[in-house]
Amino acid sequence: MVSFTLLGTGTPAPSLRRQSSGYALQVGTDVIVIDHGPGAAHRLLEAGLRPTDVTHVMLSHLHYDHMADYPRLFLQRWDVGSGKIGELYVAGPAPLAAVHQRLFAPDGAFGPDITSRTTIQASLDVFAARGGQGERHPPAPTLREIAPGDTLTGAAWTMRVAKATHFEPALTCLAFRFDTPDGVIVYTGDTGGVTDEIVTLAKGCDVLIHMCHAEAGTEPSAEYARTVGSHLDAAKAAAASGAKALVLTHLPPSIDKPATLARLTREMAPIYDGPIIVGEDLMALSLEAGVLTATRAARRGADPLQALDKVVAATNDIQAVCAAADAAAQATVGHGLFTVMRLHRDAMEVERLYSSQPDAYPPGGRKPKKDTAWTTQVLKRGKPYFGTGPNAIRSAFNDHATILALGLDCVINVPVVRDDVVVGTVNCLAAPGELSTLDVPHIEAIAARIASAI
Repeated sequence: MVSFTLLGTGTPAPSLRRQSSGYALQVGTDVIVIDHGPGAAHRLLEAGLRPTDVTHVMLSHLHYDHMADYPRLFLQRWDVGSGKIGELYVAGPAPLAAVHQRLFAPDGAFGPDITSRTTIQASLDVFAARGGQGERHPPAPTLREIAPGDTLTGAAWTMRVAKATHFEPALTCLAFRFDTPDGVIVYTGDTGGVTDEIVTLAKGCDVLIHMCHAEAGTEPSAEYARTVGSHLDAAKAAAASGAKALVLTHLPPSIDKPATLARLTREMAPIYDGPIIVGEDLMALSLEAGVLTATRAARRGADPLQALDKVVAATNDIQAVCAAADAAAQATVGHGLFTVMRLHRDAMEVERLYSSQPDAYPPGGRKPKKDTAWTTQVLKRGKPYFGTGPNAIRSAFNDHATILALGLDCVINVPVVRDDVVVGTVNCLAAPGELSTLDVPHIEAIAARIASAI
C-alpha cells in the first residue's frame, strides 16, 4: 500500500486551518517529503511521522512557502538521529546546492549551530545519551539538482520530473510523477494553465494533486492566469490526462469557503467526471492495487469502527447504537448532520430513528417515500447515493428546506441491509464541498454494522 499525506494545503498566507505546501509519501521502506513550507514540519508530527522517519526530500521549487520548514526538518532529523540513521537524500531544482551551502555550511546560517553540536561537550553528552557512538559528524546529505526529464528511483518507486509553468525564469519549477506497484500519484507543484508537460506527466495516473490557487475568470492579468493554477485548469488537466481522481491543493483564503468551494467543484464537474477531492491538511490518501481511499488523518486515533462494534455487541438500545454510529461517522468522514431511518416497506414509509441535531431536525414520525429515482436506487436496489448541491438534497429528502436552511448540501445515503432486504438508511450530510464519493465506503461500513439493530 502507498500512503500520501497532505501536510499543508495552503499558500503563503498565514492560516491556522491550512499550512503551506507539504506532503509525505510512504512507499515501501521510504518516507518521501515533497515540499516543506511553513507549518509542514508540525503537520508531519501530527500525522504520526518523525523527522527521523524521513528518507528523502523532493522540492518542486524554491519559493519559501514550499521550503521554509526544510531547515527545521533537516536539522531535527540530524540532531536526533545522528549516528543512528542514514543520511538524507535531497533533490530539487538549481540552485539547490548553493541554497543548501548558505544554510548549513560552516559559514552558513546554521553553521555555528552545527559546529557547537559537534564540538561542545554538553551537546556531545546529549548525543551519547540518545544512543550516538563515537565522533559526532556534521550532516552529510546526498544532494541532487534535478531538471525536467530526470528520473529518480527507490526500492519501490520511480519519480519522473517534468516542467511546471510558474515563476520562470527567476525560479525553476517542477512537477513529479511517482510510479509505484500500487498506483501512480502525480504532484503538479505550482503550475498554471493546462500544459502539455503536465498532461503528459499525469497520463493515466490514479491521483492528480493539482494547484488550485484561483477562481478562473478572476485572475488580475493574463500572465497571472498563465502561471497560477485555477479550478478550471485543474479540471481540464485531469480530464486531458485521464486521471482517475483529482485532489485540489494550494487553496487561498479567497476561495477557502464552503459555499465557494462547492460552487467551484460543481463548475468543474462538466469538464472532469471523476472524483474531485478538496484537499485538507492531514488528509491521507491510500492506494492499494489502484484502489484509492481518503481519510481525514487529523481525526485518526482509536479505530472508531471498533468502538461501534463494541456498542453493537453490548446493547440492543437503538439510540445507543445510533449514537455510536454517529461518532464513527464524525471520526471518519466528518458531518454536519447524521440520521438513521427505518424503512416500513409495506407502506414505503421511512421513520427517523435518530438525529445528531434533535432540536433542529428531530427524530420521530413516518413519511411516505415517493416513487423517485432516489427511492429506486437506495430503497429498492440497495445502492448508495451521493449528491451535492440543493437539487441533490431535494431529490433525497422531503424536508429539504429544513436541511438547506442548516447550510448542508452534500449528502451520502447508504441503505441498511439485513438478510438481503433494505430495512433502513444511514444518512450523512455536510456543508458544501466537505464530502466526496470517496467517503461512501466509510458510511457503508457503518451501515453494515448497525443492521441488526434497525
